[in-house]
Amino acid sequence: MPLPLHTIMNTILHIDTSTDLAIIVLAKDGIVVAQAISNEGRNHAAHINKMMEQVCGDVGLTFKDLCAVSVVAGPGSYTGLRIGLAAAKGLCYALDLPLIMHNKLTLLALEAKQKAKGLFSHYLSVIMAREKEYFVSLYNNDGLCIESPKHLTEDDLLDLISKHSATQIIGNIPSTLTSTLSLKSFIDNIQVSNSFRAYYDFVCFSNKDFADLHHAEPFYLKGVFIHKAR
Repeated sequence: MPLPLHTIMNTILHIDTSTDLAIIVLAKDGIVVAQAISNEGRNHAAHINKMMEQVCGDVGLTFKDLCAVSVVAGPGSYTGLRIGLAAAKGLCYALDLPLIMHNKLTLLALEAKQKAKGLFSHYLSVIMAREKEYFVSLYNNDGLCIESPKHLTEDDLLDLISKHSATQIIGNIPSTLTSTLSLKSFIDNIQVSNSFRAYYDFVCFSNKDFADLHHAEPFYLKGVFIHKAR
């Protein structure tokens, strides 16, 4: 049933095209009211506009009812990131809306922290970039970033893990490293729940944590060279 328009206050459209899944979430005051997911691989450009219209139409809204647009700006597929950010910026420019930009590593770590309820001292999010290369970010139990999102070799990742006890690790790591992580809590998952996306969008919106729309670029994180000399 469509929501009465007078109840719509803080309505945010969330876009994530960083992986093979295209995820669109519409939320009101931090609560999901509509969502759409496409698993059409990297062909996000052909579906994203229809998906955005669909989630708004599902609850009787239009883009003009939005208060902000949020986007997962990286790390991830180069093409996917640009498609998602272009769609988000286009709406923001057309409707004079603020843009919220998320790093997926941050979302993974903070959702894990929320679920763990203080059980761990640190939360390390890890996403594979390519063989023996990783995107990582580390947060403490206060939700503060103590290792900003970066691109590391496998040796550097293992060194980072060894420096922090009582760490929960979230992401995707090859089975060759599972023995190394035997004393750590590991969650094999690189998907953020839609409920957390909506909640954190609302937190950022309430704190006016907005991106510079004109200069917004994807979070690629990866330099030209990363392999160490052997």
